[in-house]
Amino acid sequence: MTLDVLDVFAAHKRLDACHKNEEENELVCIDEPRDVLIKMLTEGDDISMKQNKIVSIVGHGGLGKTTLAQVVYHQLKPQFDCGAFVRVPLEPADMVKFFTEMFHQLIGVENHTNINEEANDIRQLVSQIREFLLNKRYLVAIDDLWNEDDWQIISSSLTNNDYGSRVITTTRVNDIAKLCCSGCDESIYEVHYLGYEYSRVLFFKHYFRHVASWPNAPGDIFLFGILKMCSGTPSAIISIASLLTTKVTPTKPWQEMMYSVYFSWKQTPHSLGSESENITGFELFREIISLIYAHLPCALKDCLLYMAVHARNQIIHRTTMVRKWIAEGFISENVRHSREEVASGYFDELINRNFIRLSEYDNYSREEMYEVNQMVLYALRQISEKKKFATVLSDVGISREYAHYFRLSVQCSSGSELSVDTEAMKPDGNIRSVTIAGPAEFYLNNDLVYLRVLDLDGCKDLENSAMDHICQMTLLKYLSLQHTPVKKIPPEIRRLC
Repeated sequence: MTLDVLDVFAAHKRLDACHKNEEENELVCIDEPRDVLIKMLTEGDDISMKQNKIVSIVGHGGLGKTTLAQVVYHQLKPQFDCGAFVRVPLEPADMVKFFTEMFHQLIGVENHTNINEEANDIRQLVSQIREFLLNKRYLVAIDDLWNEDDWQIISSSLTNNDYGSRVITTTRVNDIAKLCCSGCDESIYEVHYLGYEYSRVLFFKHYFRHVASWPNAPGDIFLFGILKMCSGTPSAIISIASLLTTKVTPTKPWQEMMYSVYFSWKQTPHSLGSESENITGFELFREIISLIYAHLPCALKDCLLYMAVHARNQIIHRTTMVRKWIAEGFISENVRHSREEVASGYFDELINRNFIRLSEYDNYSREEMYEVNQMVLYALRQISEKKKFATVLSDVGISREYAHYFRLSVQCSSGSELSVDTEAMKPDGNIRSVTIAGPAEFYLNNDLVYLRVLDLDGCKDLENSAMDHICQMTLLKYLSLQHTPVKKIPPEIRRLC
């Protein structure tokens, strides 16, 4: 099962409309990145100022790359003979429209009659644009580049004429940014998630519009919780602020609404795909991640969705993830590389695409530790649920038929057990992977004989007797008993795969 293509294109149109409506006053902390980008584009010695230059803005979806590029573009455009700000389309067939729009902007509204309207293929349009730009100092912004092929076609239209022309690109993929800038890291600007203070300013700036009307402390404890869950993602913060703008009334003051939203979100950290996972104000960011997911190579999709079974704020170790991917059957070896090398390369690619980020470095194990942004995690859970890829049982009252899922994640608060019907714990043979955070003894039984992956890391209630059930799982390829009380491993464990 794949994402509905029509859904993806519809999402892209909604995101495009959202970008068109973004305004500079919706951003916070824009002065510094704007000034840095302008400096990157306009400063240099006499020789470099005459050469064409490309600067790429890179970062995850929803961080404000497009708006930042728009601000810089509009500020610099008067210094150039002509300019265009165009968004790369999803569908290859729409590249003709892309180049037509680009040419219209470059030539100007008053000169549209000079355009050869019979040019209906990409090669003709590229040729026309190159010819037009031959003696022009131009500024072109290419928004939302996804792949190398698109850039190769687009860059072929940008004449290198030594008139000091400038090109701005935005992308979510680090390698595409490097490609645009010919590997020159000094020409890449990375957009980061907002810290708490800037997140708070953005929320108030969008909701109250005027600093003077910002409220005092009464709602701050709930605002802190909401902003923490937004994880510094501007689009999510703005969505929540917009929601509250429409919900707050004289009978429902903003503090009360903050309280309501906070506790509706509070129930989501452990859940995966539940009704409560449809987080208020979250739709736009979910669409962004769905759009990125739809563009991933097939080999990466399952590896990415596997992140959804992790708990919020859980540290991810590369070696552990590589072994689990291999056990799940996601990785195929090739002539030149082992499965471990291929899987590690996929891990690097997810870092490159800004899905995984470095969290800290463990000096004891000398291993880098990683994490997934909370908002990204929520979006992955939604996609995972749609694809019947994985589901979660949690202690927030989730009740579901999960026998049709291949992967189960049980996430409970410390010391608690889920109050579920034990009959519901008997899978029909589909479940191949179980990850448990919290009490685990209750869930281990002889029905889980088809498991390939069993992760019990940190389950403090396990006893040596649990190994009796585990040794019946003859197809098991990955078992983690780290940080558990289990001390004795029976010899029967050797019978496992």
